[in-house]
Amino acid sequence: MTFTDGIALLSKMYALAVSPAGYAAETTSTRVGRMLTYANWTDSRNLSGSVQMEATTQSATLQNIIEQCVACEAGRFFISREGTATFLPLSDKFSRVTRLLLSDSRATNTVEYDVLETTPGTYQVINEALIQRESGTQRRYRHLPSTTAFGLKTITVNAPILNDSDADNLAKYLAYKDHNPQTLVQSVQFSAFALGALYPDLLSLEIGDQVTIERTTVDGRTLELYCVVEGFNHSITPESWRVEINTSPMNPYSITI
Repeated sequence: MTFTDGIALLSKMYALAVSPAGYAAETTSTRVGRMLTYANWTDSRNLSGSVQMEATTQSATLQNIIEQCVACEAGRFFISREGTATFLPLSDKFSRVTRLLLSDSRATNTVEYDVLETTPGTYQVINEALIQRESGTQRRYRHLPSTTAFGLKTITVNAPILNDSDADNLAKYLAYKDHNPQTLVQSVQFSAFALGALYPDLLSLEIGDQVTIERTTVDGRTLELYCVVEGFNHSITPESWRVEINTSPMNPYSITI
């Protein structure tokens, strides 16, 4: 059986074009809500976000416009386990529960993983951010010490933020959060058989929750990697139950956008 959620619908529907451009100074949460209304979304909503956006011509899919709102907040949009359309700003990332401790040590109250996919720290260094806006203007921030140490690594984000100060803060956040090399855990996999008392935590797992991954090095040291859940897959057959959790670094650096 293959299951899809509401994002499959939002990715196929287009917002009616607006000429001339309209909805200037609309907040991100209001714009996301308007896209859901276009889609005749009747299920519940949980929308938070206050960054003001530039006017739009709306010549894109509903999901593409929602992704612009996500970029403006450095937040996330997803359909929750209960079917709620959820839009959350950056600040939500720093108040989420840690659901699971995954380890290769077979310690009590930990989930034993058997596959851990990582990439080298310098591979994902970002030290310059360009904010591209609908008006054609850009805002930029560069983390100079990181640029000197590791070379210039730039990311360009389509974020039609109305106010320069908000765009500047977003650029600063994006240039700061990954300016130092760190091990990037892309995914962790494990068997979900016989988890016992940990089943409620596994089944309550939600996008944006945190997990801690312990890794034992060849010289016996224990590394603790703090990660945010970006997605997960369950593969269930009569003989097995495999879980894959996709993650991103916690990145404790925070800023108000």
